[in-house]
Amino acid sequence: VRLAWELYGARPGGGGPAYRLTIRPAGESVFRRAGRWLRIVGEADAVQVEWQDPPPEFIGPAFRALDVDLPALQPGRYAVILEASLPGRSRLVREMEIRLDPAPSGEAGPP
Repeated sequence: VRLAWELYGARPGGGGPAYRLTIRPAGESVFRRAGRWLRIVGEADAVQVEWQDPPPEFIGPAFRALDVDLPALQPGRYAVILEASLPGRSRLVREMEIRLDPAPSGEAGPP
């Protein structure tokens, strides 16, 4: 899966943007969401990656793309959540849902 986005507002000399990418099963029950909000349960089999980019060299949009390999996930619906934060700014969150279908019969999945 290729994810791509643009980030605006980073300034040279400031801190670079920090990112968090989370992939978790979609369609959680109301009770599970409430438990996560209250922090009494964790993410349901979530995959999470965090990283930080260096500060930009000039003012302008920063285009980023990330290829995510998901061979260990079972077919189903998943929420993909990308969070971006800049020093002194509010955190930005974008969530989308993807569906992984089983490999057609007769075809092997990735090695």
